Amino acid sequence: MKYEILNPAQPASEKSIIEVETIFNFVLLEKFNEILRINDGATFWRSPKEIQFLGTKDMISYYECYEFSKYFPEAIPIVMDGNGNFIHFIQGQGDSVFISSAGNLCMEDSVKIAESIVEFLDDPINPEEYLFGTT
Repeated sequence: MKYEILNPAQPASEKSIIEVETIFNFVLLEKFNEILRINDGATFWRSPKEIQFLGTKDMISYYECYEFSKYFPEAIPIVMDGNGNFIHFIQGQGDSVFISSAGNLCMEDSVKIAESIVEFLDDPINPEEYLFGTT
């Protein structure tokens, strides 16, 4: 899938990737690391889908700010969808990608939207449609 990069960012350093992996006690998937090594927090757009990858520093700060550790500690936030929803990995769920509303962070209300980050990126559907059952 071709995306327009709206705000290219600097590449993530290996040090920042290792820091994220250490904090989350989770080895980031290689395809996701490739994205971070190209753009550490870029916004991608392809109508109707706009997604903001969280940079390595943002992954940590959003985890703290949105109190993931209290409500959804096994989630690793990686993307915001522009509608107040987090796209995330869940520890123990392999390569699968999930979505949760920022206002309702819990395993029970999280919806699996793709088997991998590549499948997520290739899917032209706006992620929020999966969350609210319109697909």
